Amino acid sequence: MKRILFVCGYDDAWTQVSEGIKPSQHMFGLNEMIDRYTVDQNGDLHGHINAGNLFEDSCEVDFYEWKSIRKDVLKHISFFIKNRKKYDIIYDCLNRCSIWIGGFRKLNIIKAKIITMCHHPSYFIALNFSFSDAYVFFNEEYRKIAEKECKRKTNKFYVNEWYPENSWYEPFLEKSISKGDVFFIDNGKTERDRIALQKSCEDLKIVVNYPGEVDENNGYFQSYKTNFSTYTEMTEKLLRYHSLIVPVKKFNKKKIGPLGITSFLDAVALCMPIIASDNTCFSGDVEKYQLGIVYKTGDAESLKKAMQKMHDDESFYKNCVKNLENYKKTRDISTFSEKLKNIMKNVIS
Repeated sequence: MKRILFVCGYDDAWTQVSEGIKPSQHMFGLNEMIDRYTVDQNGDLHGHINAGNLFEDSCEVDFYEWKSIRKDVLKHISFFIKNRKKYDIIYDCLNRCSIWIGGFRKLNIIKAKIITMCHHPSYFIALNFSFSDAYVFFNEEYRKIAEKECKRKTNKFYVNEWYPENSWYEPFLEKSISKGDVFFIDNGKTERDRIALQKSCEDLKIVVNYPGEVDENNGYFQSYKTNFSTYTEMTEKLLRYHSLIVPVKKFNKKKIGPLGITSFLDAVALCMPIIASDNTCFSGDVEKYQLGIVYKTGDAESLKKAMQKMHDDESFYKNCVKNLENYKKTRDISTFSEKLKNIMKNVIS
């Protein structure tokens, strides 16, 4: 029987996905391969893949949380050395462990094949001073960056575009939750440009809600308390708004990582027109397929114009909704999972 170790930094994402209270894109394609979950006597969750589904024989999946790239490194490395012969594949979906254990893999101390989802460029150190058996990129642009940084490993590079589990969101859409009075919401915290967003909404006198520590009801830039017990509560909240804003900060680097992409997947699955900064990895699709509006990163005036058009132009807004409905028909986590399955077969063979 083959064994896979799924390494992630999200808080127990696998348990929430297995219970159906979180969409499966947060397991980066692995959930779609798993036929059933069990909990052992120690309370640990395991996934089981039937023979013929992925490999000829059956396969068991274990889960490991590596929350911070730099914290408790020695403890984590000790675990991997101790279990160096236990696994056939280590799937590092958030690029948490690869740079640390890749040297042991190269020396064949760790036997498992390592598949790494590459998030934030530059990839130079990870590609040239560590070792994985496969490197997976969110789009072709990221792959090209890696190719420039390490041409000798291009045969290990794969592109796999990340999509939502659309079926998970369908019951929420069927509820026909009524839209509220507030038109815009930002549902992310990581590297958000609050300065440009606040200036834009105050100049326009249009209320925007963003995640914070308290619930506010005054002014145009209002925070909401993010004390949701499950992903379902956040999803139901999103449906009360008309449009999602993903305002990522400006960075002094040519290309940033996939910041804001989880918000983008929520918007796609819920058919919420999007306003996004042009430095996001999905801004090209927002423009190409007219899923919303892309504004110039860091430019409050550009963001303000985008917000005003989305808010005031009803015909444009409805067209974005239709485009999103068409866009998501061919973009689902099942497609991502099938490509991941082929990558796993390739590295094993």
